[in-house]
Amino acid sequence: GGQQVGFSRLAPEVEHAGFWTGSASSWTDLHPSGAFRSTAYATTGTQQAGYVDVKPGVTHAALWSGTAQSWIDLHPQGYSNSDVFGITPSQQVGRARLPDGSMRAGYWSGSATSWVSLHPDGWSESGATATTGVYQVGAVSTGFDGRASLWSGSASSWVDLDAVLPSYFTLSSALSITEVDGRLVIGGWALNSLTGQTEAVVWLQIPSPGTIVPIGLLALIATRRRR
Repeated sequence: GGQQVGFSRLAPEVEHAGFWTGSASSWTDLHPSGAFRSTAYATTGTQQAGYVDVKPGVTHAALWSGTAQSWIDLHPQGYSNSDVFGITPSQQVGRARLPDGSMRAGYWSGSATSWVSLHPDGWSESGATATTGVYQVGAVSTGFDGRASLWSGSASSWVDLDAVLPSYFTLSSALSITEVDGRLVIGGWALNSLTGQTEAVVWLQIPSPGTIVPIGLLALIATRRRR
């Protein structure tokens, strides 16, 4: 939508969320009054999302609509910290930290009470990075083996994207998702244990007429060339 988001640092440890529309002079400060610091990670062109430090070390997932005064605190009850990393007009995705320190992937629909956890059973941590408004992507982990992940709105819908990668990839994460001609296209990275290199990966949905949740995905891997 012709908009860029991020932060400006006014002084050490003093960061203000904001957005631009293509020039330095277009900067708009989104930092809420009384907050410690803030950062924006994603935009729809009219809404911005990220986090606000309500006090040092305590981050709350945040949603704005173009002004500092429009800030909505998305922080879900029962969690210690939260962040938003991806956004569509109807949905915000990110993560929330439990008091024990573990992260949980999830999404919101514009309010703190709308939080839905995507964390699947059997994993110690998870996080979501992007959404189409229907599908969400990110990663899950036991603390040692992060695996790129896809959801369709619930923890039970979790799909292991790492499963279609060659076995020598030991870590992976999904960072973006879009729909092209009715098929999901997911971007991310994977760590090649044979070369020690991090390599770009695209997952493509395999067409399957009559299905909604993908039953097959194909991974295309772009290996970084050595000079």
